[in-house]
Amino acid sequence: MSKEKIERNDWDIVSQTDTILGKPCSKAVLRDNPNIIVWFTTDVLFPYAPFGYNGLPGLVIRMEFSAYYIDLKEISELGEVDLEIPTKGKNITEAELYKMAEIDTEKKMEDATSVKVYE
Repeated sequence: MSKEKIERNDWDIVSQTDTILGKPCSKAVLRDNPNIIVWFTTDVLFPYAPFGYNGLPGLVIRMEFSAYYIDLKEISELGEVDLEIPTKGKNITEAELYKMAEIDTEKKMEDATSVKVYE
């Protein structure tokens, strides 16, 4: 669990839209790096993006970098869910969380049997 404040990136939301995984999505471009483009939906009010690219008003479904894409594979709705604040475990910093995610991503890339390239 991390109790740090999550940094927000500055995005330019453009007028281009698309439907991805059955959800209406809007396109946004990172101000500091226009080579990073995301597609997000406000139909899922969970403002999350991979790799700490936060700051949008919904869930990022696709991230486009100069050399590759990252797509969300599936969205499943569970209905009513009661969430409780964790009482066990250890507090970690956001930096530690991202390091753990980086190690996990590197492991998955090493174990991958194929890579899909978009043009």
